[in-house]
Amino acid sequence: GKIVSLLAAKLADLDPEHAALYAANSAALGLRIANLAQELDALLRPFRSVPYIVYHQAYRPFERRFGLSNLGAVTRDPELQPGARHIRRMRTIIAASGAHCIFREPQFKPQIFAAIAEDSDIHVGELDPLGVGLEPGVNGFFDLMRNLAHGYAGCLSRP
Repeated sequence: GKIVSLLAAKLADLDPEHAALYAANSAALGLRIANLAQELDALLRPFRSVPYIVYHQAYRPFERRFGLSNLGAVTRDPELQPGARHIRRMRTIIAASGAHCIFREPQFKPQIFAAIAEDSDIHVGELDPLGVGLEPGVNGFFDLMRNLAHGYAGCLSRP
């Protein structure tokens, strides 16, 4: 919302002739973003207290906005695979915390998640912060955010 408003104001400064159009588009987009936030808040509200683990910390703003319960990450650097010691440590954290899900991303090898989840009841879910399977277009941001929210809800809602 704030970025949209700032951008519209800057465009109006640069192109005063179309200032009304920028303001109208900004208001319409702001409303769409607010409606999306309400939709996602309603979808994610039941899962706020359900603990989980992510592969790496790419979701902090989203998690803070919707009050989700991230316990930690498998790795600090998504390009580096965790070693056996770290996998054992993650298994200990899972056992001690009652984490319900561990989230992988489509671009990373699933074997690591299988090793971490081995001998536990944790579910393996998928979050796609890059929109790998989404069609590009004017609704891309909205599709990406919905896809991400449904990724959380899909795993966190499993019994």
